[in-house]
Amino acid sequence: MVVNPSLLLDIDSEGRIVGIELFGILAEKIAPLSGAEHIYTMHDEMFSFYLSSQEVHATFVFNGIKFCFADADYQDFVGFDVIDSNLYERQLLMQLVKP
Repeated sequence: MVVNPSLLLDIDSEGRIVGIELFGILAEKIAPLSGAEHIYTMHDEMFSFYLSSQEVHATFVFNGIKFCFADADYQDFVGFDVIDSNLYERQLLMQLVKP
């Protein structure tokens, strides 16, 4: 299933998302974060990563991650929330939270 051809997910043998690759204009949007160690924010025990504060108009949930888009066509990627913390190691995610 293709939601956005500029967003590729790497899945491990347990079905967890272990990598997200962005291409085209999405890659340009994320380029300033290259090499950043603390990329997540935490709100109400939920881990989030957002490229912008654009209003979210469409979401797509896959393997415990809610991907957010600014348009109904799923082209303008805004960010994502980890909504199933049982799938992903909390201790590892905590290391990536902005101080």
